[in-house]
Amino acid sequence: MEVSALADQIAQVSAGMVAAQVTPSGQGIKQVFTPHLYQRLPHPLSHLLKELPVVDSTDVNLLCDFLLKVIKIRHVGQMNESAIYELMYPYCRGKLLGLVTQAINNRETFEDFHARSLGHFIPSREMS
Repeated sequence: MEVSALADQIAQVSAGMVAAQVTPSGQGIKQVFTPHLYQRLPHPLSHLLKELPVVDSTDVNLLCDFLLKVIKIRHVGQMNESAIYELMYPYCRGKLLGLVTQAINNRETFEDFHARSLGHFIPSREMS
């Protein structure tokens, strides 16, 4: 590679553009990808967030579904406790909202919150 071609590529990268060689139909076409193209891509967690139901803990099945989705979001997004509680907060109502608030105030681990929530809302005979 020539020094001038290498200098051009470095200048493009530092300007926020990355050049890629695309060859449709055997023709050499140079296409430039800019950062604004990536802004149009959906966030990796957006489809998971759309699936989150609003939960008030009266429906055990809905609560379990909610917690499973939150666990998946936490795993995929590699979120810490404060981030996952912040994300959950608007989807919680009633007693569950109280438990989330308590977990935030006590800086409780998500695993402890999860176990406490299941123990609080699901009767022990249904846990098995």
